[in-house]
Amino acid sequence: MKKQILLKQFTHTILPSAVIAAKELTTGGEHYPNDPLALTVDIDFEKGNVKLEGDWHFMMTCNRDAEPAWFNYHTGKVCIEAGILPSSVINLADEKNDGVVFVLEGNIKDISNNVNACFGLLVLNKIAGPDKMKSGLWHICFYLYDNSNEECEIAFKLPVYVSRSELVLN
Repeated sequence: MKKQILLKQFTHTILPSAVIAAKELTTGGEHYPNDPLALTVDIDFEKGNVKLEGDWHFMMTCNRDAEPAWFNYHTGKVCIEAGILPSSVINLADEKNDGVVFVLEGNIKDISNNVNACFGLLVLNKIAGPDKMKSGLWHICFYLYDNSNEECEIAFKLPVYVSRSELVLN
């Protein structure tokens, strides 16, 4: 029997240097306050919850299809808390598993204490390839929609690396 690789929790952090570059691109070099984190993602697949915390402008910059008006919907740091439906632990070693789609429902809260409902999808995709190194790579993709701001989409992709004992690195 093949060893299981269970994905129960996932945490990913993007440091502020990326936010500074994104802010300069979108605002023409405006000074940006020093913030310890640009984006933090915490996912508990087992308990069924997601928490995203980060800079709104950075999140919008991550979406290739973002419209200029979307940058004005929130300012500064936002916190998105959502439930995952259905909650489930995922076995990444299962060869029959090449991806999972979860429904997200929650709220976006900004620094002005404005709270908007949001909904969307969390997609876990396996990256297939002949290369053994690629066979251990997955992506988590977020597609979240702010209900109060019609058609505003938060979309970004994060890598998930799976360590495999049979791989030998030089």
